[in-house]
Amino acid sequence: MTDFRIKLNEIFPKLSPVGQQQFLAQLVAQLTLMGRSTYDLSEGVSNPKLLRDLNEAQNRLAAQLVAILFDDSRRYPDDVFANIISDNFVSLGLDEVRANDLIQASTKRITQSP
Repeated sequence: MTDFRIKLNEIFPKLSPVGQQQFLAQLVAQLTLMGRSTYDLSEGVSNPKLLRDLNEAQNRLAAQLVAILFDDSRRYPDDVFANIISDNFVSLGLDEVRANDLIQASTKRITQSP
């Protein structure tokens, strides 16, 4: 098991619903920044596969965020979703350092209020 998968499985399920919302919102924002590397303003999309993979990852994160916000009982269990996030990191080709940087950036401002 990868280090970032272990870290996500330790962090995400222990967060309050508000903390999970904050984590997911920050992670979505971080992925939009990664998306900038897939295109050149003068030449268009330079890495369509990565752009598509980023879009899919953002969709999964945003869908889980909406499910938490609306207290949808059909949402993924926390441990399952932590693994989905990890799988997305792998599909995006993130190495351990970059994945851990994303996790750290996404947990930086989380509050534990209910």
